[in-house]
Amino acid sequence: MKILFGIIIGFVGIWWFFPTKDDICQRLYDGRYTEEQATAKWRMRGGRYGSGSGLIGTCRYKGYLK
Repeated sequence: MKILFGIIIGFVGIWWFFPTKDDICQRLYDGRYTEEQATAKWRMRGGRYGSGSGLIGTCRYKGYLK
């Protein structure tokens, strides 16, 4: 039981601390991330953005927001 619990906590931790670009955009749009937090996570994932409207504009343009 402890092993299963550890595995579940591990997956949640990976999902939260190493989000995909889709997750970053969605969390920014939902308000869970500030612009600064989202930008830091985006750069950590190796993403670049150059939109005049910032990261939210890039997320919309690239189709990460559904």
